[in-house]
Amino acid sequence: SESQERMLVIVKKGKEKEAQKIFIKWDLHAIPIGKVTSDGIFKVKEKGKFVAKIPVKALTDDAPFYYRQKIKPNYLKELKNLDISTLPLVKDLNIAFLKMLSSPNIANKAWIFEQYDHMVGTNTIVFPGSDSAVVRIKGTKKALAISCDGNGRYSYLDPYEGGKIIVAEAARNVVCVGAKPIAITNCLNFGTPTDPEIFWQFTQCVEGMAKSCRELETPVTGGNVSFYNENPKGAIDPTPIVGMLGLIEDLNFLCTPWFKQEKDLIILLGEGEKKLE
Repeated sequence: SESQERMLVIVKKGKEKEAQKIFIKWDLHAIPIGKVTSDGIFKVKEKGKFVAKIPVKALTDDAPFYYRQKIKPNYLKELKNLDISTLPLVKDLNIAFLKMLSSPNIANKAWIFEQYDHMVGTNTIVFPGSDSAVVRIKGTKKALAISCDGNGRYSYLDPYEGGKIIVAEAARNVVCVGAKPIAITNCLNFGTPTDPEIFWQFTQCVEGMAKSCRELETPVTGGNVSFYNENPKGAIDPTPIVGMLGLIEDLNFLCTPWFKQEKDLIILLGEGEKKLE
């Protein structure tokens, strides 16, 4: 894929017409641009003449690697020595509660997703605001679940674990609507990669995400890297964003997060923690 809009598909010889029917069904523009050869050479023609011949391995297995210096940031050593019990208690819980509710991380997100008509195509089954949005696959009992998640604080505190956690969180969100995680895409947001500490954060996040993807058997279908996200105060927190795709085989097993009817049983998973009385 050159970008999010152009994809390359290799179709088995003799199946071209069947593939074209699928593209037409989903209103996708597709044309043949070449064929697979056995000589190991990538050849490009323009107006009937070869304008490029490159060994395929030079673009794949034997492509050059670029190595940057990586250094574990000093702030992580300081954080490990932090004793949380020494932090002062909140004096006014009412003020603290209101401050929490005003945070974009906790406040209602409807003002964001209501800017777009999520009923376009009339395929939306579960609307934004749930664990995952769900769209039907017409003509079948199947549906697709889509979740998008990120948490820069986790990745700041431990880039490797943060990378693992964000993939797992996105997977849980599609599981919560009854879907099986099948693939991810991502957007990796970091500071300047020439800074050894930031490049260390980046590599650790990627390795953590890869670990979770292998465990969940979810291939990475594409993604984007955004570097140089800094201001005069410094770099942003390392913030990987994951889009998770899930498949629901039968819509009869679709789950939604809201209460259904009176006297339904509510189950708390995990151990109960201290609570406000």
